[in-house]
Amino acid sequence: MGGVGYYPPGGSQFLPYPGYFDDLQLTMTLGQAALIVFIIFAIVAILFMLVMLCLYCASFRGSSNDAAGITPRSVNPAKAPYVNAQGTGQR
Repeated sequence: MGGVGYYPPGGSQFLPYPGYFDDLQLTMTLGQAALIVFIIFAIVAILFMLVMLCLYCASFRGSSNDAAGITPRSVNPAKAPYVNAQGTGQR
């Protein structure tokens, strides 16, 4: 008699231990429940991102700026603030 396992008396069916199939069924049920929770979480996250995208896009609908709401800004080097190595604005 070698190996690990449980052989019921008079039977030829191998069982790793008593209650193995109950534990296996519980594991599968818990796995299915975790998968369902993950799917629900993923759907909620996707819906949240879509709503935030719609709100972001709707906030720029009434503005007179370009579609993204960002206008390029050019900096005139003559009027740009000057900061030297000491952190002061003196040239």
